Amino acid sequence: MATQDSTARGQAETRAARAQMQAEMAAQAWSDLANAERSRDDNTARLRALRLAREAEADAEAASKAAAKAAPKTVSKAGSKAVSKTGTKTAAAKAAPKARAKKI
Repeated sequence: MATQDSTARGQAETRAARAQMQAEMAAQAWSDLANAERSRDDNTARLRALRLAREAEADAEAASKAAAKAAPKTVSKAGSKAVSKTGTKTAAAKAAPKARAKKI
């Protein structure tokens, strides 16, 4: 009888130790999983911020290019001659020499 009690007690202790070890391993696994999720979320947020910054920069550059194309500036050269950015005379510059010729 004493042998059966000691055997049963030994088995119970073994089961309890195994259950304790499994509980510790499960807690460690859940902790590792939470750390992996947190790391993934941080990386996703970082990459999203970089993408949004890159897109905002590209949008700003496109807007500045569109604004530059929309309003070409004229440059005044030697009196009344006006030349646009493309190097061609403007309508006012073309008409100015004719008007002076009539005055003389």
